[in-house]
Amino acid sequence: MAPERVSKHYAKGALPYILPILTEQLAKQEPDTDDEEWVPTKAAGVCIMLLAQCCGDAVVDEILPFITQHFTSSDWHHREAAIMAFGSIMEGPSRGKLMTLVEQAIQPLIITLSDANTAVKDTAAWAIGRICDNCEELVTKENILKNSLLPALFTALHDPAPKVAANVCWAISSLVKAAYQVAVERGGTDANGHLQTSILSGYFATMVAELIKTTDR
Repeated sequence: MAPERVSKHYAKGALPYILPILTEQLAKQEPDTDDEEWVPTKAAGVCIMLLAQCCGDAVVDEILPFITQHFTSSDWHHREAAIMAFGSIMEGPSRGKLMTLVEQAIQPLIITLSDANTAVKDTAAWAIGRICDNCEELVTKENILKNSLLPALFTALHDPAPKVAANVCWAISSLVKAAYQVAVERGGTDANGHLQTSILSGYFATMVAELIKTTDR
């Protein structure tokens, strides 16, 4: 057996022992931590990302009970930890597994952009950006864009906390890239490879106006 396959084999076997430790650490956030400071909760999130890339679908099966249990917890620490865990597994699992998971979670996640806690909103915006980077076909569906995602992002842009607005801007940037990717795959470019239109074309003026309002604050 190749060394890489051996490593993945042992990593998958260790998931039931490692993930509970990491998810427990995720829920030990300090509310006043500097965004640039390297703290155990951030390290735990990165570890989960790497495990997802290494172990794929196996991570989803192991961590999903934690996400499901705490996604709507009354304790913001656990709500934020569940969303962080969710966003951290967006790269690695198979396309089918990921799409099934995100289809079920996208609407509840969008709702958390209006959570009462700043950390939860901040992490929700980051997680949505991760979804846009990895589930282009889903986030560019007309019913999701028009009825929930774009209105929620535009509202969250004006959140009093600058870090929330910053992550929302990143999520919008990721959404634009997703729309471009989908348009290219559907033959939406001219002979020179220039994009003619995308699912976001009808929202462009509103999007620019909302972003300008945010930069003017």
